[in-house]
Amino acid sequence: MALEDFWHHNYRYISSVMADVKGAYDTIPHSKLKEVVSKIIKENIEEHYYIRRYATVWLDSTGHIRKSFKRHVSKLDDFFPDMNQFVSHLQEHTIMQNAILVDQSLSLTDNSKEMLRFLEQLICKHILKIKNKYYVQNRGIPQGSMLSSLLCSLCYRDMENCIFCGMQQNGLFMRLVDDFLLVTPHLEHAKTFLSYACTSIRSSLIFCHSTSAGENMRQKLVKIFRLKCHSFFLDLKVNSLRTVFINVYKILLLQAYRFHACVLQLPFHQGVKNNPLFFLSVITEMAPCLYSCLKSSNKDMTIGTKEASDPFPFEAAQWLSCHAFLTKFTTHKAIYKCLLVPLKKYKVQLSGTLSRDILHLLRGVTDGSLHKDFSAILD
Repeated sequence: MALEDFWHHNYRYISSVMADVKGAYDTIPHSKLKEVVSKIIKENIEEHYYIRRYATVWLDSTGHIRKSFKRHVSKLDDFFPDMNQFVSHLQEHTIMQNAILVDQSLSLTDNSKEMLRFLEQLICKHILKIKNKYYVQNRGIPQGSMLSSLLCSLCYRDMENCIFCGMQQNGLFMRLVDDFLLVTPHLEHAKTFLSYACTSIRSSLIFCHSTSAGENMRQKLVKIFRLKCHSFFLDLKVNSLRTVFINVYKILLLQAYRFHACVLQLPFHQGVKNNPLFFLSVITEMAPCLYSCLKSSNKDMTIGTKEASDPFPFEAAQWLSCHAFLTKFTTHKAIYKCLLVPLKKYKVQLSGTLSRDILHLLRGVTDGSLHKDFSAILD
């Protein structure tokens, strides 16, 4: 069986879940972090660490000389006292190629007990100054330190090993600090890892309460939206046209849920009824934003060229956006009464510009039976 046939036969439908931890750095308990660190640095085992400082010089693609300064840390069992041995080691592991290394210094640093003592001070004795008062941070990792991301990553790796130990089976599970990605051909496997069921969208958003809360809301929604418009969901070489339409609609529907979660947190005097034109402008930004990502993901196709062969016209993205926000807003009519009428009119206008085939496809991919998982979201 050819590789392409094998892929379509066994992995025709791929589920992808992306998630991150809200307040990842700020919510880590100190007791748990000390426990994780003590598993890696053994206090009862006397270990010393060697730090080699060196400079790297190389030519970039334009012929300019570049340089960087690096440090390499090793223990006694993997230590190379001779610089030639160290360079050979880097070359064997293809870490360094086509560059000149300049040795600068070699030093013996503290043992494991002293390192643990230093990390404990960093974690548990961090002092914050707020106005004219000083506070000891009793939870979370102080940000800004070179060790912050490393400590956070170690803590979530421990959680990953304990809770998600079986996620690598029949799929790909990856993490960068507090950002998680699971790609699997098994939908139930993806649902086991996450869905938004019985959770609040507000728990995934950090909202700024200020006099310019509305504008901050716009900027936050657009920024998050661009991140979610990943080419993996929009690429027509990977997905069928119908699947891309479904993915686009789900991205837009989830954005409508985020929009509502933000509206609920706005100051009372900045509500929707006080400035409906502003909120309509925020909604109308979504379709162009998504469409630019769609075109970028399918550069060799006729998308956005106004040709009859265009498989995904811009008006279809606008129609899906209107339908997504109307679907969410109709369940909260008291809040969005002033937006429902203009959105419905705009959707009718768009329907008149689309072909019968595209409209048939749009109505099929927005069928409620395909999106039952959204009904379990609390907001």
